[in-house]
Amino acid sequence: MPGLGASVGAALIMPFIFRMESAQALVAISSIWTTSRFGGAITTIILNIPRTASNAPTAFDGYPMMCKGEGIQAVSEASMGSLMGAILVP
Repeated sequence: MPGLGASVGAALIMPFIFRMESAQALVAISSIWTTSRFGGAITTIILNIPRTASNAPTAFDGYPMMCKGEGIQAVSEASMGSLMGAILVP
């Protein structure tokens, strides 16, 4: 959804997080953050329209791969890159 970034999604879930335990709240916020970041990669690769500034570098390699018929590989590489970034960068 345009305009609904990671910080807005985290702000919208705040009323529900106050009733959760701390571990559940941390998982909920981190899930919203990572899915928001990765979700923009799909539209960037398929339509060449970056949703956020962090998705702009994906357009340099992802969209040309999509034009060559390697769209599934581009999305899977973006997914693995997002996973590695979530694991290695706290």
